[in-house]
Amino acid sequence: MKIIDLSHNIINNLQVYPGDPETKIRKHCTFDKDGYMVNELSISTHCATHIDAPNHFIKDGKGIDEYPISKFIGKGIVIDVSYKKEGE
Repeated sequence: MKIIDLSHNIINNLQVYPGDPETKIRKHCTFDKDGYMVNELSISTHCATHIDAPNHFIKDGKGIDEYPISKFIGKGIVIDVSYKKEGE
């Protein structure tokens, strides 16, 4: 079985669900100033590649961490929609 990673890189201004806060990455500490590097990350749960866990919609629903990774691996198909315009 060929495995295709569908995840996106986390970058500034990553596309998010309309109305959700934008993704922001800010340098917090730098090698030159602090001797080490730390970034601050502000991110919505609806950005990039993600799965809505049951606890997103159901008060006492399970979180993604409560499922084995095998639940998220399976067969799929590729549909080329690169010729479509935004909103089509």
